[in-house]
Formats: sequence, C-alpha cells, structure tokens
Amino acid sequence: MRKLLLVRPFANVMNIQSYNSQEIGLCKAFCKYGYDCDIVYFSRVNRSEKVFCNSKNKVTLIWKKGITIGTMAIFPEYLNPLRLKTYDIIISNEYNQIMSIFLTLLHRNVYIYHGPYFNTFEMDVQMKVYDWINVPICNRFVKGIFAKTDDAAHFLRKKGLKNVICVGVGLDIDKFEKRQLEFLHLLRTNNILYVGTDEPRKRIGYIMKVFQALCEKKKEVHLTIVGNIDRNRKIQLMKMVSPQYRQNIEFLGRVRNTMMADIYGNALCSVLASDEEIFGMVVLESMYFGVPCIAHAVAGPKTVIDDQKNGILENNYDIERWAADIEYLINHSEKRIQMGNEAKRKVLHHFTWDKIAYKMMKKMKER
Repeated sequence: MRKLLLVRPFANVMNIQSYNSQEIGLCKAFCKYGYDCDIVYFSRVNRSEKVFCNSKNKVTLIWKKGITIGTMAIFPEYLNPLRLKTYDIIISNEYNQIMSIFLTLLHRNVYIYHGPYFNTFEMDVQMKVYDWINVPICNRFVKGIFAKTDDAAHFLRKKGLKNVICVGVGLDIDKFEKRQLEFLHLLRTNNILYVGTDEPRKRIGYIMKVFQALCEKKKEVHLTIVGNIDRNRKIQLMKMVSPQYRQNIEFLGRVRNTMMADIYGNALCSVLASDEEIFGMVVLESMYFGVPCIAHAVAGPKTVIDDQKNGILENNYDIERWAADIEYLINHSEKRIQMGNEAKRKVLHHFTWDKIAYKMMKKMKER
C-alpha cells in the first residue's frame, strides 16, 4: 500500500467545518491514485480521525502538538527518519517553513505546495537570510515545487528556485450538499454576496461603499455577508450606508460548508475586493455554483477568472466602476447566466482536486 504524508506546518488550529480544507480535498483525490494519506495539522491536543475512505484507501487527519516559532509549527514526531520512511511521498506547505526544510533533508521524495507571492517575514532581511540558506537546499533536494498561482510561481522563480510548476488550487465539491429549506428567508432580488473574514486586506468597508453607490442607481439591491464579524464592527460597517438602504443588508455569521449551496443559489454575483489573496477559495466556490464573481485582480482571482467571460476582474478600486459592473449583471441576465455557466465549466474542467492531483502526479512521474 502506497502512503502519502501532507504536512501543514502552521501554528494555528484549523476549523474544518467552516473552512474549505485544501489538504483534505487534495488527499481525497490522491486516494483515487491508490494512496493512503495522512494529514498533519497543528493542535493543542494529540488526536486523529478518519475523514475519508473509499473501497481501498483512506485519509487520516492527525492533530499534533508542535513547537511553535511565531506562525510556524514544527512537529518533532515527524522528524523521525524511521517514521518518515513509511511514506512514499511527502508534501509540505510553503518553501519558507522550517518544517518543510527539515522534511526535505530527511526524506528522499519531498514536494512543496506553495501559495504566497509576497514576503511573509516581518523584515526583508529575514527573508534574504532564509533564502540564502534554504534556496540551495530546495534546489538540491526538493523533487518539485507546486505553486498555487502564476504570481506565486513567478515569485519563487525570481528567488532562483527550480522545478516550479503552477498547478492551482482545487475545490472539494463533495463538501457542498444542497439543503433547500435552510435559507428561504434569503430569497431576495439582486442579492450580492460577500463570503470571507473581516481582515483589513479583505476591504469589506470598500464593498459597503460600492453597495451604497449601487443602491443610488438601483433601489432593489441586497447585500449578504457571510463570515464572523463582531457586533461593533457591524455597526461601523452599517454606518457607511445610508439609513434607507441598511434594511437590505444581512449578516449571516459563520456558515457550514454544507449550507453554502443555498446561499450561492440566491446570489446575483459575489464580490471579493482583497488587496492580497493567496488564492481565494470563495472565488472557486462562487464559480462552481454558477455565480459570476467580481474580484480585484490579484493572484488568486487572476488565475481562475477569465475577465468578461466567466467573471469580472477589477484592476483598481474605482467605486463607480465596480457598481456599474454589478448593475450590468443586473440588467443583462442572459450575459450573467452565460458567465455563470462558463464559470462552472472552468472549475469542473480545471480546478477540482482531481484535476490538481493529476497535474501533481504527472510532474512526479517525470522525476
């Protein structure tokens, strides 16, 4: 039986119920190639659980305590050469994680799966020192580096890293099951959807300004916001919109993945105004459900959206331009439906985890 180990060496505890776990989706796809897969996630308590199985193979999620250095996690139990020898393939997230370098030095068949296209260290000098030490190690020992976006691949190649290929990110479509009666109260006209966190880079305040501009053009417009936002922040955001339009805004809070089908099913379009986006799983989700996404043209959206064909890319923060593009989708339903159909086709043909695993396996066979 062939075995694959996938390590996520970040010192934060994942919530796999509300977050679309890339690691689980990828490993489920590798099961189809005959691999039993173990995923290592950081945790405060050691435990394991089987999260998927087919007739022959399974995915086991291993929650492990680790040594933390800032946002990095090191798992001492997985630095044992005898344990690592039981795996045929190891994939570790990010070239600039210490755990990734340790694995590279301890196992003969390690691949890196990398997302960031910018410096994730606090100071440039830290990255320069790290690269000076570790780029030669990666080039000598890493079998291949899979980048999540074209921008990430370019970022890595500029550092001198070799064997870099852009494979993208997949969507685990099994996570979505339709529950028709969950959100009947959301059956509203011209519903714009934002799904995500309330980080500064996400620019939810900008989305509120776009909504205000749109309301001044079209009275029957609604905005649904999915994600955890505290009460004071909601009050702050609502103040950005004129009182007569506030009743058309709904905050749903955190929603399970299995409930998202109904929410997307009632959306005119989705919006993503991030100034940085390593990938943006919500773009794939929206496209899969046939909902055109209007997104700022950063790394993730640029990788999956073909502008004006299956979505709309915005090159700057022009409120009137964004509002006009949403209004266009409202006024041209045939074009909107066509965009949505093309969006779903793009995801199914290129961005499911089966497709990503196939690209990875192809690269691995070349090595």
